[in-house]
Amino acid sequence: MNNLVHKLRGDRVIWMTALFLGLISLLAVYSSISSLAFKREGGSTLHFLFKHGLMLATGGVIMYYASTVKYTIYSRLSMLVIPVTAGLLLLTLLLGSNINDASRWITIPIINQSFQTSDLAKVVLIVYLARVLGKHHDQEWTFRDVVLQLMVPVGAICGLILPANFSTAALLFLLCMIIMFIGQVPMKRLLHCGCRSGRLHVVDHGQ
Repeated sequence: MNNLVHKLRGDRVIWMTALFLGLISLLAVYSSISSLAFKREGGSTLHFLFKHGLMLATGGVIMYYASTVKYTIYSRLSMLVIPVTAGLLLLTLLLGSNINDASRWITIPIINQSFQTSDLAKVVLIVYLARVLGKHHDQEWTFRDVVLQLMVPVGAICGLILPANFSTAALLFLLCMIIMFIGQVPMKRLLHCGCRSGRLHVVDHGQ
């Protein structure tokens, strides 16, 4: 085990935490899937356990190869993937698969596997924020910078998640605000954005 961990790149604590959570998820799936297994597989839970284990193994392989890529590449990709993510979220709202009375998933045609686009959006948005805050670390924030580089992407992504998943949108927005605060974005700029949007909202209703 020590030799395996030694060969892995990145933070060992993160690797061990991911492994621990993966093992817990196997137990959770095996113990909670009996009713669904009875309806679809005649009572056998091995199908779902194997499927979940295969997904965990695939995710582990992806994690390993992702850890070998230089982090600056993800920083650059986030700038390109932000509009793609927004498009996927919009596509999910319009044509997403309805599962448990909610359209939060897109089904991949070839492998017939669904995934939540909001999960991708969370990762991309946080990486994007980290890039913008890192690039702007030694510069003064203007109102224009805060609106165009921070609030517009955050508002667009959270706004597209909101109709299908209010809790995820609210938590993601709160997390982004905390990241901006830690990244030393002046609070007066953030409050200024909120006050201006509030005034525009009142004016629109007045008209």
